Amino acid sequence: MHGYMFLNKFVNNDSIGNSILASLAWGYEEGKWFLGILEKTRGIYRIPWLFGIFIIIYLACTVMLVVSIFEIKSKLYCIMISFLMVSFPSLAYIFGFDFVSDTMIAALLLSTSAVYFTKKYKRGYILGAFSLMLSLALYQSYIGFTIGLCLILMMKHILNESNNIKNIIQYAMQYVLCGVLGIIFYLISVRLSLIYYGGSLRSYRGIDQMGRIPLDMLPSLIKKSYTTFFDFFRNTERFFYVSNALFYLYCSVFILIIYFLIKIVIINKVYKDYFKILMLAGFLLIMPVGLNIITVIAPQNNRNTDILKSADISNISEISNIPDVLDVSNITDFPDALVIYQFILAIIFVFVLCEIYISACSSSIQNKKGKNFVLLSKWVVIIVTFLIGHNYWLTTGLYYFKAHIYYERTYAFYNRVLARVEETEGFRKDIPFAIIGQTPDLLGFNESNQQISNIIDRRGYNVQFIGLNLLDSPWRRGRSTQFISEHLGVELKLATEEQVAQIIETEDFRNMPIWPEKDSVAMLDDVIVVKLNPDPIILIEQIDGRLHLIESLIPNVPEDFLYEWHIYRGDTRIDTIVFEPGRSSFEYEFKEFGNYGVIMYVRTQDNESFISEVWSGWLEYEP
Repeated sequence: MHGYMFLNKFVNNDSIGNSILASLAWGYEEGKWFLGILEKTRGIYRIPWLFGIFIIIYLACTVMLVVSIFEIKSKLYCIMISFLMVSFPSLAYIFGFDFVSDTMIAALLLSTSAVYFTKKYKRGYILGAFSLMLSLALYQSYIGFTIGLCLILMMKHILNESNNIKNIIQYAMQYVLCGVLGIIFYLISVRLSLIYYGGSLRSYRGIDQMGRIPLDMLPSLIKKSYTTFFDFFRNTERFFYVSNALFYLYCSVFILIIYFLIKIVIINKVYKDYFKILMLAGFLLIMPVGLNIITVIAPQNNRNTDILKSADISNISEISNIPDVLDVSNITDFPDALVIYQFILAIIFVFVLCEIYISACSSSIQNKKGKNFVLLSKWVVIIVTFLIGHNYWLTTGLYYFKAHIYYERTYAFYNRVLARVEETEGFRKDIPFAIIGQTPDLLGFNESNQQISNIIDRRGYNVQFIGLNLLDSPWRRGRSTQFISEHLGVELKLATEEQVAQIIETEDFRNMPIWPEKDSVAMLDDVIVVKLNPDPIILIEQIDGRLHLIESLIPNVPEDFLYEWHIYRGDTRIDTIVFEPGRSSFEYEFKEFGNYGVIMYVRTQDNESFISEVWSGWLEYEP
């Protein structure tokens, strides 16, 4: 099912500029110091089929460990668990970021190993903690997978009639020790890696602020984690397309889970021990939070500001991210498809319960009718989960199809650009080159997503020409030049930001038509310029003194759509206006000297992304 990705070469918004070589030596700046070490096992060349081999091995081992941890005996159940874990659409999104895809699956394997070692050996929590440390040093989000495994195991221990309270508490202490020691080991290792490399943590997705949560915000963050968890199973257009059939399949899984729990509690007489009942209810209650723990411990996980770049560049790999001011009161972002793989455990839970139910019934049910009913329940679980896995398979295939189509469109676009550039009078390879402007006809481009509308979370593939939806910045221009170099084999010299700034102010540039018109590629001031849409999409205009008007200039946006605005002074976000209907303009005071800029997001009333990100450019304000 993933062979389509492993045997082809696609790019997305992150990988468009480094699709041949991609070193992971930067990992320590995001607390992922093990990336650089693991990279040595497969090199820095991005070879899809080679990464695919590592991924297949890591995934196979992960599935085997999950089956072993839950002591699944049915061969059919083992096959179905494998099918679900391999087909879950988050993997397709992960594989789209191929330069780190194998390391992310290695992190998943290590997070599973942590629980396996803790459960199997007497003092396995020490080895488990070390494994968890390595997992966090590759990809922090899979701590939710570790927690989910532990919670299901604890409920399994509780439902086992042979376990007394003392045994259950001992099991719980081992898992807690594994988690606490693993996090301590990880924090120490991050500190040591920063000392060794002489760097500091970046603000990427809030990694430098992880765990620094005001206590008064915990209730809203916990509520958000529940909302995110249940939104996955409803047709809310949040993560993956949920058809009516898939929604009812999810409902069937939850009904089966409730049925099995009730029957096991009755048959194994768990109801006689009130403490067990309270513990079981507690673990069930916290399971959504445990699986979605990243929402709680990293609420400033805001990917949208990560691609705002302001510095001049000569080497694309040296760009750093702009830090955010942590302001959890204005958090509106939700986890995306990359960080919810652990939700698959909510479905795997039904296999665990069904096996406990069958085992309990084998000794308590003697009549043929009762045994047939137990056998029927087993096959109901298989059929329901197979249909869910089939839906995941279709979503995965559609995502890869979209990646293929968008890559071909992007390749064709840059091929046309290069042909026009080479036809420009006076062209030489040593002449600086720049694509200036944002995506032409922004809203018209977004309509391309309707061609493949069942891909809801468009992470990495926002519009049909990959990378052109990114902010008009040195970073984006560098990526465009690098794509031409790596995929078309032509080295072009990137114009400096000083040259671009001077060209934008010239009358000749203002009079140039917009791509793809005849003269939209021209030589200006010894720079070959491709002009996209240079018109401001966001207006920042001084009204009086400190007071400025900030306004969206995008036409034909319905009045009830929701706007969010992020306001920057230099490299710091100083204010956020959360999604409000019809807030297409507002007045704002700039209180001190500096360069100010604004990022705007627009969503429909159904909370679906309409415009993923628009940057205003900088305005220098002097009081």
